[in-house]
Amino acid sequence: MFPPKGRMCHRTGFTQSCFDLVASEKCGRWGKLTTEDEHGTPQDNHMCLDDMEIGLICHLQKKLNNVVGSLDALREESKQRGTSQLAAQTHVLGAVMSAAQRIAIASAAIEEAKALESRDEQLVLFAPNGHDA
Repeated sequence: MFPPKGRMCHRTGFTQSCFDLVASEKCGRWGKLTTEDEHGTPQDNHMCLDDMEIGLICHLQKKLNNVVGSLDALREESKQRGTSQLAAQTHVLGAVMSAAQRIAIASAAIEEAKALESRDEQLVLFAPNGHDA
């Protein structure tokens, strides 16, 4: 799916149409992101990668908040049940903490990729050969 014809590209100072850039393959930043709504139904969204990054970070943060809530509930339940099941619950808790760490690492990787992309874009925009990017 292409961007709307009236949408202008922020990377060109709103001088060129996103539709024209994507159709001529001068822009590879338009894509599809599939997420789930609050009921777990898949939602396909077509958007600019710049917009996706914010959405992905928010999505990861929401998942991380769910993990933290689950951890708190598990800790409370562990206290109530006593130490007889503590070993099994500790194992589960470790797995959940590992998942939370992976989510945090993925979020950091997105931020790092965004920073690297910004740096690379600046290098292209200010290339020494004198040509515009």
